[in-house]
Amino acid sequence: MHLVLAGQTPTNLIANAVEVLLTHPDHLAALRADPSLMPRAVEELTRWAGPQLLTTPRFALEDVVFDDVTVRKGEPVSAAIMAANRDPRAFADPQTLDLTRSGPGHLGYAHGPRFCLGAAFARADTEIALTALITRYPDLALAGTPERSPDPGTWRLTTLPITRWRGGRKRRRRAGN
Repeated sequence: MHLVLAGQTPTNLIANAVEVLLTHPDHLAALRADPSLMPRAVEELTRWAGPQLLTTPRFALEDVVFDDVTVRKGEPVSAAIMAANRDPRAFADPQTLDLTRSGPGHLGYAHGPRFCLGAAFARADTEIALTALITRYPDLALAGTPERSPDPGTWRLTTLPITRWRGGRKRRRRAGN
């Protein structure tokens, strides 16, 4: 399952990141003003709008008690990645998007022995794509309401309507330009 889905992660992360930046113009302006922020921005955008919401199920090897919940041997357990990435015990002001955030890492690519083998590629793909997009198209804007997939395990767009603005009027791009 991981190998099949792996190629979707950077694609969905890039689309999610574009939507976030276009709906947070102050962050987009800061990134344009200081491109050296891009590596931190990619990490924060992965934490904030990463495409994976849940881990694949793992199965308890023995009975385990978490707070007042008992997970029996053999029962499946999935972690909510988005909840972990917004945990106030791990992140200062976790509900705030901060492209300069540093500190403990997010769980967008898992952790430990199950850490994503393609994480470096996903980070590089996202950094290159976002840098090229905001540099080449400084007048990019949302042209409608983005729509999301109803898939409960991923946070991904099915549509991201965008346009370019020049001098106050809409400019449409033809394929190949």
